[in-house]
Amino acid sequence: MARKSVSPGHKLGQLIGNFIEDFFNDTLHTFASDRKLYCDKKGPRPAVRGGKLRVDWVDNDDNTHSMDYVLEVGGSESVQGKPVAFIELAWRRYTKHSRNKSGEIEGALLPLKETYRSCRFVGAIIAGEYSSGGLQQLQSHGIVVLHLPFDNIAAAFRTKGIDIEYPERAPVAVKRRLISELRALGEDNLNEIRQELRKAIEPDLKTFVDALEAAVSREVESVRILSLFGEELNCGSIKDSIELLNDYEPTPSDHLKHNRLEIQIRFKNGSEVKGSFMTRDEALEFLGFYE
Repeated sequence: MARKSVSPGHKLGQLIGNFIEDFFNDTLHTFASDRKLYCDKKGPRPAVRGGKLRVDWVDNDDNTHSMDYVLEVGGSESVQGKPVAFIELAWRRYTKHSRNKSGEIEGALLPLKETYRSCRFVGAIIAGEYSSGGLQQLQSHGIVVLHLPFDNIAAAFRTKGIDIEYPERAPVAVKRRLISELRALGEDNLNEIRQELRKAIEPDLKTFVDALEAAVSREVESVRILSLFGEELNCGSIKDSIELLNDYEPTPSDHLKHNRLEIQIRFKNGSEVKGSFMTRDEALEFLGFYE
């Protein structure tokens, strides 16, 4: 069967997108390595996902989400660790469909954060043109956003005489010329373009990395374990609750039935997580996520 041809505009977008992926591959892999984490991304990891290249994770509703980057504690090339950060990357040349893309990113990150207790960070790296409403939509749901404006990307490429600021309806010949120019760039030139881009976005990149650092490197300040015994009292309204407590007299006993374990972990950065468990094994599993 004949392969479907890729339009010059689409191919040009792919090349710029690949450049941006490579830029963040280095940043996130260095970050992970320095903190003894494993940074997973699209590509071979046969001992974990067989022949698949995509980084797929499944949420509580059995929906599969393909991630751009996942930082794992205890992970390696041969062992899948516990996810502590899910990060999506999106490259957009123009602002159209920004809200739809924001919805797609939310629809992947938020269910995974809810599913995996070990997850401490969800982030979105948005490169190119993106509407302020689309960015705000992500931030309002607790997603940490790093935006690389298209102007910064274009300026970095102009240092090597390449103008990627082409109009949407640019002639095919213009797009093909740009494709040739991008493909001709050697690794030295690409590294210099990356350095220019890094200088331009350094403050925002630092803010993003600092937020990631604070999330995945949280130091435990205290762990509070409350073992509850006795009968659970349930009421359908505040009025009923008041009436019940007015007549209630707690009576200590050595024969009360164990009810549940409640655990509260406080971190030095002010964050805290809580859990309520019916069995000791469930409580130990919860604590294991933060070990």
